[in-house]
Amino acid sequence: MYENEEIEEKFEKMSKSKGNGIQPQELIDEFGIDALRLALLFGAPAESDLNFDRKFLVSMKSFLDKVERLSPFDFF
Repeated sequence: MYENEEIEEKFEKMSKSKGNGIQPQELIDEFGIDALRLALLFGAPAESDLNFDRKFLVSMKSFLDKVERLSPFDFF
């Protein structure tokens, strides 16, 4: 990137007609179903929209990995 170069960000709602959706199976394969569930549950209140952020899924996966390492029980 060059100095003083402006970056334009554009956000759109996900839509089937626009073809800008995310395939859940790809996320499940990469992060696991439990990390995806946590991200959906804790990402935003149920009555509001959720802005998808891949970093949030990474943090949910990291949290679950820590729980698994520290727990004396076999959760997964």
